[in-house]
Amino acid sequence: MIGAVSERPRKVKDLSTGQRLAAAAYAAPHEGKIFGTIEVDASEALRFLKQKREEGVRLTMIHMVVRSAALALRDVVPELNRMIRRGQLYQRPTVDIFVSVGMNRGRDISGFKISRADGKPLEEIGREIKSAALRMRRGDEAIGLTRIRSVLEAVPAPLLRPAMLLIRFLLMDLGVSLAPLGVPEDPFGSLLVTDIGSFGLDVGYPALLPLSSASCIVAVGQVSQRAVVRDGEVVARPILTLSGTFDHRIADAYHAGALVRAARHYIEHPELL
Repeated sequence: MIGAVSERPRKVKDLSTGQRLAAAAYAAPHEGKIFGTIEVDASEALRFLKQKREEGVRLTMIHMVVRSAALALRDVVPELNRMIRRGQLYQRPTVDIFVSVGMNRGRDISGFKISRADGKPLEEIGREIKSAALRMRRGDEAIGLTRIRSVLEAVPAPLLRPAMLLIRFLLMDLGVSLAPLGVPEDPFGSLLVTDIGSFGLDVGYPALLPLSSASCIVAVGQVSQRAVVRDGEVVARPILTLSGTFDHRIADAYHAGALVRAARHYIEHPELL
């Protein structure tokens, strides 16, 4: 039966005046967004990934970004691990990261949530992403958003937006569990990670999803050789670009900067992951 969720977020009370006003003033994410980009020297990360491959462990930059973002939300900017409900900010009880997955050779996209990503080792995150992606591409309705996507595909176009808004109201605003309908609890989690590098892009600012209450989306660009200055000399380095779209009702420039700087630190020092 449809009922209230078991583990509820707690209402945040120690907010600044600006945070309270932002949470109540913006009616939807499209009204208030922050965009940001940061470049990461991927030299050590690439060496780390190569070493892991030689050890028989298949990891990618996406896995490192997921783990880095989860640690940053837990240890550096827990303020970003919040959601909006009826104009109020609530602290999420867990750090969950949504990972987008390309479907039908990139012509479509879906995804799944990694629950409690901050408590999972990098190798476990890699295995979970690989397994979930394979299951989704095979049409397994028990994973990610596969089931609800198939339900929404049957909704007539004029009714699709009202149906999605109703789902969001029940799920995110009222906190009602829609698991029997194939909608996971808080389906997009704390933060979304999407791979744009596989499409040849360095920078991109994905739209905040209407069905989610995630504070931001991080777009992972491709790694490319660029000229940088090191010790007063111009040298070539592999550079990874991370771009972010942030919900200004939850985040301001301070939180956005703290998140991407922390993620950069972890990626440039992969032994910390």
